Amino acid sequence: MIVEAAALAGFSGRDVPDYDLHRIGGPRFLPGHSREELWARQVFGVAASVGRDVRGFRLSLEGGGGGAWDRREQISLADLQWGVGACVARQTRLGPVTLQAGIDEDGRKAVYLSTGRR
Repeated sequence: MIVEAAALAGFSGRDVPDYDLHRIGGPRFLPGHSREELWARQVFGVAASVGRDVRGFRLSLEGGGGGAWDRREQISLADLQWGVGACVARQTRLGPVTLQAGIDEDGRKAVYLSTGRR
């Protein structure tokens, strides 16, 4: 059994250009959301997964939550968005090849295909 956890926090005390905003999204922190869907000066996210290696493939169930806010005083745990998903991954010469699917708190679904490490 393989258990993994991750956290993401980004805070900015002043205005920053759009290209420097912190980003959060699927598949890791917000399954069901687009990749880097939420952009803001403050972001926070947590994720966890439980998996197992079977015949060269890693099968896992994942969950995550997070949010993005413009100002620190807006940060609230009640505003966190979340999602759950499943993943199939295999190590290759190009790095891991991963197929993930997720659904968010509103029932929106997404499928992600990745090759290599980010």
